[in-house]
Amino acid sequence: MSQANGRNGSKAGIGPFASLLKLLLTPIGKGMPDDPLEHMRQRVRQARQLAESITDPQAAKILREMADHGEADIAKLEEERSNRQEPFQIPPITE
Repeated sequence: MSQANGRNGSKAGIGPFASLLKLLLTPIGKGMPDDPLEHMRQRVRQARQLAESITDPQAAKILREMADHGEADIAKLEEERSNRQEPFQIPPITE
């Protein structure tokens, strides 16, 4: 399958924007893990990758801040998980 040429004669999808396009075109729920924290980690990674891929410094700054906030949320949730007590279990009846 051949790729269409862009306006400048380069092949579409080749170059610095290929990874950015891949990230943008990947459906949000596709291939995401069942664990919400892992899903959040993947979103943080994507935000950081996008921040490195774009040329707009203000947009890159916002994406990095979003990733920082996501990591803070993850840390808080992981702490809550680790502090959570095991659910109360009724001991078996013995006679």
